[in-house]
Amino acid sequence: MLRFSLLLLLVAGFAAWWWSAPPQTVLVSSTPEVMAAQPIHSQSAAPATQPPALLQPVLANVAVAYELSNRYPDYSLPLAEHQVDLLQPNRGAAIERDLNLVGLPGSLLVQLDAFRYRQGDPIQATVVLSGGDDLQVQVSSLTAEVQNSAGETVYEPQWQQQRDGQQLTLTAEFDAHASWPQELLLAAQLTLTDRQDMRQTAPFRVFDAVAEITGTDPLQRGNNELLIPVRVARAKAGFYKLSANVYIDGQQPLAHLQGKARIGSSGVIPLKLHGSLLAGLPSPQRLSLHDLQLRRIPVKPGNDEQVEWGYSQSAVLELGDVATQGFYQQPYQDEQIAQRLQFLQQLGTPAQ
Repeated sequence: MLRFSLLLLLVAGFAAWWWSAPPQTVLVSSTPEVMAAQPIHSQSAAPATQPPALLQPVLANVAVAYELSNRYPDYSLPLAEHQVDLLQPNRGAAIERDLNLVGLPGSLLVQLDAFRYRQGDPIQATVVLSGGDDLQVQVSSLTAEVQNSAGETVYEPQWQQQRDGQQLTLTAEFDAHASWPQELLLAAQLTLTDRQDMRQTAPFRVFDAVAEITGTDPLQRGNNELLIPVRVARAKAGFYKLSANVYIDGQQPLAHLQGKARIGSSGVIPLKLHGSLLAGLPSPQRLSLHDLQLRRIPVKPGNDEQVEWGYSQSAVLELGDVATQGFYQQPYQDEQIAQRLQFLQQLGTPAQ
């Protein structure tokens, strides 16, 4: 829907520019009988429902772009190695401050290995101060702690310190406590010899899991799709969304999948892999699910209820060897997409 809206916005912009132009008028000199200004209509003007010829190649290209962008359904998209946001959906913050901006020759980096942590999960934290002797001689201390969103101390980790050339590195591993608030900061503080303080933070969250992914049911095939039923247990009743990445041989990303379902205390969320992504691949292919992200969504957006998170017992769900015969290249089109594409194609087709 978003892709169509953006393309339609381009079309609307051109149309608004064309059809908002005022018609030409002829002004008649003042006489005892004053005639009103009348618009001049060219006999060769195109009907109001037909875009001008100058616009039609642009609209034809828009139709082609829309068709290409909808070759795959939103719930089963091809995945490439450069799509970091999809490949690492829970990657931690790595926020670096350039100290040269405050007159210090160096930088301060605060880094976490993830963004969301389930209660009890280990947290790996790193703070790195980089800079030569001109910076090091001005440093009195470098410390870091866990703070809440108000900047209050929640936890003070035990840091291991290592100096390597022009870098001073602090590392620590500690568990996410159940008593902590959900929204937290890893806050590093650099104190200089003149007692000036520099602060840098990296955000993270701790959650109490409301559901658990326990595995998959047997795979099914139909309608040029591979159906992957994902089991969910020990769930808080509600509406859930699941995303996961399909890999070949555990190394090559193939597809990003999304599914949704209403779950009671347990249930299944179906993920569907479009056959166009398997067509033409050697058979069989060993597939697996990675980077599983399970969310419980509020029934009504905007109320006080927040998005809650589940987790997977295993970081990887093996799907086994999948035969690729029988899957074929066929662009995905539902009824709405077909209607929108037909509309764009009509706008880009010259009148007969």
